[in-house]
Amino acid sequence: MLIDGGGGMGEYDVGENILSPFLWSKGIKKIDYIVLSHAHPDHIGGLFSIVRNFKIGEVWLSSFPEKDGNFKDFLKLIGSKSRLVTAGFRKEIEGAKLEVFHPERRRVEYVSNEDSMVLKITFGSYSFLFPGDIGVASEKEIIGKAFSLNSYVLKSPHHGSKSSSSEEFLNKVSPEIVVITQGTSPGLPNENVVKRYLNRGIHIFRTQRDGLIEFITNGREIKWKFSKR
Repeated sequence: MLIDGGGGMGEYDVGENILSPFLWSKGIKKIDYIVLSHAHPDHIGGLFSIVRNFKIGEVWLSSFPEKDGNFKDFLKLIGSKSRLVTAGFRKEIEGAKLEVFHPERRRVEYVSNEDSMVLKITFGSYSFLFPGDIGVASEKEIIGKAFSLNSYVLKSPHHGSKSSSSEEFLNKVSPEIVVITQGTSPGLPNENVVKRYLNRGIHIFRTQRDGLIEFITNGREIKWKFSKR
């Protein structure tokens, strides 16, 4: 499963130059599931090359933004492989339990951070929460539904933006580790958000500082490693 594909770096193709070589180095030739949290360029950009370079099973989409040209091009590329996956979806894959908490199924015209898919993956004693770029409004919506959000690893919502990672949300997730996926955007991660993590004793990993971050778990124990490009 590949969740999002990076992008948003001008003409530089993240999918062709970073993701594909990495996956090939692991001996991967087929991706059973591509998950697109939402169709902003920094999430969908690299997936065009991935779809061209690999055999693809299903592509999970959180919404179908009808007036977004980039998304419509991607939809044409994936054809019948697309699958709408929204709140309430559950699936077990080889012992891993997947749960989707957001968004609700609804018609949308344009891409929005608040339509990001929020996906939790649990394997044995360890859970990972992938909340895309949701903001405080969506965090409150999810909390109000009393879902079990508790996760060992949290992918920082919206790259550590000040619009996300509310106290209430962090109370529910209660992560041990947060991973901030960041490029060179000014103001990311937000200093107050970083302080919020540190005040809770959460370990912070950053892709810009730590490079490639790999977590490996058998469901009973977990380890991680960093490798710079």
